[in-house]
Amino acid sequence: MADLLILADGGGDIGFGHLMRCLAIKNVWSNGTARLLAEMEGEELSPDGAESFDWLSDADKLKQFATTNTLILVDSYQPNADYFRQLKSMFPFVVALDDYNRIVYPVDLVICPGTYGKEMDYSNQISVTVGGAGYVILRPEILAARQLEIRETIETILVTFGGSQHDEILYQHVIELLESSDYQVIVVTGNDKIAKKIVANTSQIYGRLEPVTMAEIMASVDVAVSAAGQTLNELSWLGVPTFSIKTGIDQQGNWEYYNCHNLSLAAVLYDDVDWESILKMVLKNETYESRLERSHR
Repeated sequence: MADLLILADGGGDIGFGHLMRCLAIKNVWSNGTARLLAEMEGEELSPDGAESFDWLSDADKLKQFATTNTLILVDSYQPNADYFRQLKSMFPFVVALDDYNRIVYPVDLVICPGTYGKEMDYSNQISVTVGGAGYVILRPEILAARQLEIRETIETILVTFGGSQHDEILYQHVIELLESSDYQVIVVTGNDKIAKKIVANTSQIYGRLEPVTMAEIMASVDVAVSAAGQTLNELSWLGVPTFSIKTGIDQQGNWEYYNCHNLSLAAVLYDDVDWESILKMVLKNETYESRLERSHR
């Protein structure tokens, strides 16, 4: 089997979604060697299993990894078409993960790892394109998590929007709303700096967590309030009813798919003026029976 070199970015305003799904790919790559090079923003450290490496500034730095038996996969919104052409000149097969048809990719294969992937209009692409539910990437810790226990009433709510710096205000608003209604709130920001800035009375606040711990928390709550990216897919797999808030353009396809197929408790935009009243109404009206149904049982 061929070796695999993975390029991804994370930290700061990028968050950790790209790195988490690339770690999942790296960890299941068998009969070959897989390496994950992480372009980290700010002072963030790369997660375990990834190597901090400035691959974005100069593609020529990757020549040291190029062999006739090495495939390369890129999960980032930063490289332009010229960068991908450079990769194509060095590696025998180039793959791009794409969430929203960002550019025309001069590569061999474009994968949309979202539930909506089959519905993406990729008619502009010159490469082979695939996508859909069968390409959604789930971490092994999520796949191994225990089955969610459905309680009679909603008591504990998970709030998580990833580790982007611009989500700090949103975290604060959601915490204040949920605490005022006496819910037990668990907040996972994915970013230690944001976690330290958040003000809460009764909520449990966490920054970056180990995947096993995050999976345990996800499987322990009654409802989640989440961004509409990779975490929404993981919560859905676990059967956690989720109120999704689209916080970035890359989440548009996932957000629409979950909303149109009634897979979210509700789907709102970050700047909707009435999202708080919608969240209150949804939590008030959600029943044990409806949550049981949403948990796929």
